Amino acid sequence: MTPRPVLSYPCAMDVEVTVSNYRCFSDAPVRFALRTGLQAFVGVNNSGKSSLLRLFYELRDIFAALSDQNRVLHALSNPPRPFNLMPQVKDPSEIFYDRNDRDIVLGFEMMLTTVANAAAPGRLEIVIPRGTRNWSAGLYVNRALVPTANVHVRNDGVNIVVSRQVGNVDVEVVRLAPLAELGDALRRMLYLGPFRNAVNIGGSGDYYDIQIGQPFITNWKTLKTGYEKKQSEAAYKLQDDIRRIFGFESFDINASDDGQNLQLMVDGKTYKQSEIGSGLIQFVLALVNAATKHPSFILIDEPELNLHPSLQVDFLTTLASYAEHGVLFATHNLGLARAVSDRVYSVRKAGRDGREVRDFTGTDALAEFLGELGFNAYQDLGFETVLLVEGPTDVTCVQQLLRLYHKEHNVVLLPLGGSSMINASCELQLGEIARVSQKVYALIDSERAHAGESVGVDRRGFADACSKLKIPCHILERRAIENYLTERAIRAAKNSDKYRGLGPHEVLKAANPVGQRGKLEDSKVDDEGRSERHRPRQVLGATVDRCPQVRVRSLDATLSGESMVPLTSRSRSPRSRQFRGAVTMASPSHLAPELTDGASCIGLHQ
Repeated sequence: MTPRPVLSYPCAMDVEVTVSNYRCFSDAPVRFALRTGLQAFVGVNNSGKSSLLRLFYELRDIFAALSDQNRVLHALSNPPRPFNLMPQVKDPSEIFYDRNDRDIVLGFEMMLTTVANAAAPGRLEIVIPRGTRNWSAGLYVNRALVPTANVHVRNDGVNIVVSRQVGNVDVEVVRLAPLAELGDALRRMLYLGPFRNAVNIGGSGDYYDIQIGQPFITNWKTLKTGYEKKQSEAAYKLQDDIRRIFGFESFDINASDDGQNLQLMVDGKTYKQSEIGSGLIQFVLALVNAATKHPSFILIDEPELNLHPSLQVDFLTTLASYAEHGVLFATHNLGLARAVSDRVYSVRKAGRDGREVRDFTGTDALAEFLGELGFNAYQDLGFETVLLVEGPTDVTCVQQLLRLYHKEHNVVLLPLGGSSMINASCELQLGEIARVSQKVYALIDSERAHAGESVGVDRRGFADACSKLKIPCHILERRAIENYLTERAIRAAKNSDKYRGLGPHEVLKAANPVGQRGKLEDSKVDDEGRSERHRPRQVLGATVDRCPQVRVRSLDATLSGESMVPLTSRSRSPRSRQFRGAVTMASPSHLAPELTDGASCIGLHQ
């Protein structure tokens, strides 16, 4: 058996996926990212959002093959090989798009640069010929197909390395370990299908990946009472999560004497499944399955099913804490998706027969955006305040700050879009927002280059417009929000004393590496007596990548530190990743006093 490969991008997942001719998706490929965090697919009925989740379930046998480097090599260099569909697929032809006769093509583009000084895998393309249960694969590096003839193959114990002779030199073409790691993540996804309210814990058989019946009860009993301390602690955490979310004083899950069912003890009273609401049963089924299977991602269709709006956010974010990388979910509820997700995709019909999947981005007209979602959808989830922040990349950081003040369930964050909105001409837009909600606040950077410098004309004009509309606006004393992270918080998040915080008015781009990556070199001393050292941009980065126990997600219990943030994400700017880990490791005492004062100004202490 090939050894489990070493991660090429530790604790991060960043893959672009393309799909064509699978189920309702036509020959025109749809594209979406598979990244660490919570990701939503939003659309009307029959739009195709559920099919995107089922793809990873139905084709799992192919992904299992990819998790073994030897099988990857065989697939690249041999004719199509057979695979098994999951039992729920009764007719093999149903996985093919029914409006043409073309093959299913799946693409996985990995956002890597180099792996151990060799060219990194670029795009993996999987083809399933029409009308068959066979598959083949092609691998591209730098947009060129990796040759399979006249090459050398060696196994160094961790990587299978493909190389070719160039003159008298053996040149590495690609290492297959990252592909096997991707395949391993894809095969370990946990799919929680729709109609979970019909599932009986004491029934027989499995419902997609939801294990039920005696095996489920046995696994829970082992988790809770087995010899391994980590398992017992995981069981305790699961019960405590449910207790906290539902507001119980005590909550305990036990197997019945005959091992055929579960008994739930709530606040000292024992209940059978038939006496418990379907919403609570869904929590038990989903969380116990996740806790016992240790999935890479959890795929869930309609997570809002049978849950009051006030519980939906907690359910998703708690569920994500049991996954290595995060959650992908399909929903009709745009408010829920926007409230909890790191990334939202809209899935809709395109033309007569096609579908389109695209990144759901906010419109420049913020009032129109709020109206489109219906602010009451957020209010149903418990949100009551709108907080305007500098730009999309600031949303992530402020989400962490909200958690520190226990306001993550109360505040909807909307990005202003930087200078395009932060100016004196924004009064009309701000007025429309104020009509949607009576509780609107604003928090913007000062962009000061040094202490005592006046705020620029545009930013002062924005603050004046807010003042006219009675919208409290706080302009940061320091240059930007990343300038408030203390050295203590950054070092705690990085678990190293090699890193430092920015000076009060230091620009992030000034923190470029000099010399060897990760090595700190002395430079000048700032006005607070701290050495300004040049270091990699990652110094302020998503500092949890190598710390699986410290993970970050988005709004609400997402911020409980249970989901990882990718450092290598190409589509996120460095600013969006630079301080999430540090803020997650922080407490209000870790933050500069001026920022906690600002928190008071924008109502976080209220």
